[in-house]
Amino acid sequence: MLFCIRKLIKLTSSPSRKAHQISGPSGPRATATSFDGAVIIYGVFYIMDSYISDTSFYIVPIFITAFLINVCWEIFHSRLYTTCLTMKGGPLMKLLIKMSFKDAFWISLFYVITVFIFQNIFILNNPLQILLFSILALLFSFIDEGISVRLKRWEYSPKMPIIFGVGVTPLFELAVTGLATFIFIFYLF
Repeated sequence: MLFCIRKLIKLTSSPSRKAHQISGPSGPRATATSFDGAVIIYGVFYIMDSYISDTSFYIVPIFITAFLINVCWEIFHSRLYTTCLTMKGGPLMKLLIKMSFKDAFWISLFYVITVFIFQNIFILNNPLQILLFSILALLFSFIDEGISVRLKRWEYSPKMPIIFGVGVTPLFELAVTGLATFIFIFYLF
């Protein structure tokens, strides 16, 4: 990708490039060239590339660990869903594995978001980064679970503790399993 950006800069930095007026209600405010835009894009991708190369070392282990931890979580809390209690073994395991992949994806994505914001790979060293991860996980879980229950993707059994209209175990799942994943990866692995 950086090769393409460098090529773009070469093309736009030729002497024949044209400046474009950026106008506002009070007339021309600035003169911009495509070279200026290319420099900004290059800078953004340069910064992202340095963090991605450092972060990518941890993404696969985080995803795999999050998946395995979430499979265990899904198996244990599946008893709290009427939908899971009525399903047979094969389709039930297929559903639990699918949900575990989804959870591992979101944990990995929220981790990457916090790394970009805080410029810190070791999430457990920064309490604000952990807080942001937890807020993202709780907010996403609340919205996703609320939508899923309303659309009847699954139903809770009477044993499911409910808070604000969603189940407690699915609400806290991403935050808890995400933090467990980070503890495993950064302290035990």
